[in-house]
Amino acid sequence: GDVSVAEKILWAAKNAFLNMPHPLEILSDRSAYGNGGTIQRDHDMNSYLKCVRDVIRQELSHIRKARRERRKKLWWPLLTTGLVENHIIVGPPLSLSNVGQAQFNFSRIMRTGRESLKRFSRLVASQHMHLLVVLLFPARTLLIGAFNAIGHH
Repeated sequence: GDVSVAEKILWAAKNAFLNMPHPLEILSDRSAYGNGGTIQRDHDMNSYLKCVRDVIRQELSHIRKARRERRKKLWWPLLTTGLVENHIIVGPPLSLSNVGQAQFNFSRIMRTGRESLKRFSRLVASQHMHLLVVLLFPARTLLIGAFNAIGHH
C-alpha cells in the first residue's frame, strides 16, 4: 500500500538524483579532469539543483495535500452535525414508530458535538488562540458598555 508507494517515490528520487556514473568511476578516468584539476565529466551543477528542486517541490506538494485532508477531516463533522441538528429540529413530529430512531440520532448529535467541541478547543489552544481573543474582545467590550449603560440609568 503506502509503503510500496513511498519506496517507489524514494527510488525515483534517488534514480533521478544519481542518474550518472559512480563518483569513483569518474575520478579514476584521467580524461574526466579539465584545466586546474576540475572534474568536467558528468558533472553538471544545474542537474543537481534541478533534481533537488524537483524532490523538494514534490515533498511540499505532499505536505500541502496532507494539510488539506486534515482540515477536511477536522471541519467536515462540524458542517454535517449542523445539517443533522437542523433536520431533527425542523423535521416532522415524532410518531411512536420513529421515537427510537430520533433518540439514536440525538445521542449521535450529542456525541459528535462533544467531539467537535474537543477538536475546536484543541485548535484554539494549539495555534489560533489569538483568533479567540480577537473574537471575544468585542463581546467583552459590548458587555462592559451594556453594564455601564444599565448602571447609569
